[in-house]
Amino acid sequence: MSLLKAEPFESVESMDELLAIAYAMEQDAVAGYSRLAERMRRENEPDLALVFDKLVAEETQHLGNVARWSQQARGKLPDP
Repeated sequence: MSLLKAEPFESVESMDELLAIAYAMEQDAVAGYSRLAERMRRENEPDLALVFDKLVAEETQHLGNVARWSQQARGKLPDP
C-alpha cells in the first residue's frame, strides 16, 4: 500500500519519484474501483459492478505499464 496520503506540493525531482507517484496513483485507482465494484454487487447492481470491473482491468493494465517503464528506465520496480 502506498504511503502517499496527499498530492505532492513540490516539483518532482527525479524519474524514480515520478514513477513512484504514478505507480501509487494506479494502485489507488485499482483499489478504489475494486471497492466500488464490490459495493455494486452487494447493492444488486450487476451492470454497474461490470463497469467498475472494466475500470479495474484498465487501471491494472496501467499499473503494469508503469512497472514495465520503471524496469526499462531504472532497472527496478517503483518504490512507493
